[in-house]
This record gives sequence, structure tokens and C-alpha cells, in this order.
Amino acid sequence: MTYQYHPEAAKELTSSIQYYESKSIGLGAKFLDEVEEAIAQALTHSKSGTLLTEHNRRILLQRFPFELIYDVKEEVVTLIAVKHISRGQGIGSHEHNLAFALFFTISRAKNQLCLISPTPYTIELLP
Repeated sequence: MTYQYHPEAAKELTSSIQYYESKSIGLGAKFLDEVEEAIAQALTHSKSGTLLTEHNRRILLQRFPFELIYDVKEEVVTLIAVKHISRGQGIGSHEHNLAFALFFTISRAKNQLCLISPTPYTIELLP
């Protein structure tokens, strides 16, 4: 099994690593280590995360207030969101993740990803 990041999840991960690294040298690396542990869990036990929709699951990080939202299709785990738990509405919010998961599930049948922008929600199909 392999994994990939949705572009927005990759941006959120990079931003979070930079934030933690700016707070304390090495903390960004510890955050990334924990994200990689969660990804390894999803790769070895793809159904271990909490079910959000028919295809999308969530894993909570242990030492950081983040969750990973992922989708499993065939032998590929796609990280849809790397979300700080205390954030409100918008990219990474619970409501956004559920909406995103729904459109991600619909669009993947057409082999096309979509990007949802918050407030108001807009949907952009990615090539």
C-alpha cells in the first residue's frame, strides 16, 4: 500500500511543521514524526481510523492537537486533510472535511479531485 497527499493537506502539513519549528527547534520534526506514525497506521491498518463517511476516516495524533483525514482506494491512502482540532469553520473544519470528503468521494469516481473553498463553499475540479 502507498500514500499520497492532497495538495491542500500537503500545504497544511508544511505550514504546521514550520509553525512548530518556529516555536522550538526540533518540534516541527517531532510533529512530522507523529504524522508519519499516523500514516504508517493507516497504511498497515487502513480501517483503524474513525469512520467519517463511507470511504473517509480520521486518525487523531497523540501529542499534537491534529487529526488526519484520509481516503483509501485500492492500494492508495490519500491524505485529504491535516487539521488542527480547535479550528473553526473553513479549510480543515469538521464541516468542511465532511463536505470535502463527500465531493472527494463523488469526484474520484470520475478520476478527478476537487478543491472546496470555505465561506461560501465553492468547488473547483482539479485536472
